[in-house]
Amino acid sequence: MIFDGYWKKELKYHIKQIRLWQYLSANHSQYAEHQINKYVLYSAIVIRKMIEEEKDAEKQLKASTLKMPALYLLNYRIPVLKFKFSGDDSFILHRIITDYYKDKAVKDALEAEYVANNIIHSYIWGLGYSDVRDKRRITHFMVSSDRYKSKYLYGISLDDWIAYVEYCINRSTI
Repeated sequence: MIFDGYWKKELKYHIKQIRLWQYLSANHSQYAEHQINKYVLYSAIVIRKMIEEEKDAEKQLKASTLKMPALYLLNYRIPVLKFKFSGDDSFILHRIITDYYKDKAVKDALEAEYVANNIIHSYIWGLGYSDVRDKRRITHFMVSSDRYKSKYLYGISLDDWIAYVEYCINRSTI
């Protein structure tokens, strides 16, 4: 996968599709949700693979005499809103997201790999809407993995996710 530009082309396509369906979500919400779900998930899988490749490259280069290039994907943090789970554990099986809203959200930033893993292994997944001049528009997604479902639910803006995908395209050394 190293130096394979096709993955970056795929990520650029995913960004275009997320932006397109985000714009169209005001009038085509159900299909737009499907498309945004798909492209956020696809981009998370590609990015996780890119991160794994950087980890592997770092390990191999440290063991050799080759000069270490800058590895940017391993240290990126994505802004999130963190909602602490405060409901009954039995409700989590039904994916009742409202149990997370009993307390206020806390602004935080998480390592991108952790966010990608939560997306890939999501137990709870939802898209959030915002009213923009009386038009509903998808603005963020909510995710929690099966491993951390009884701890936190994370809200991530699509703009912040897109910014990270663009960062991966521009700064990845693989």
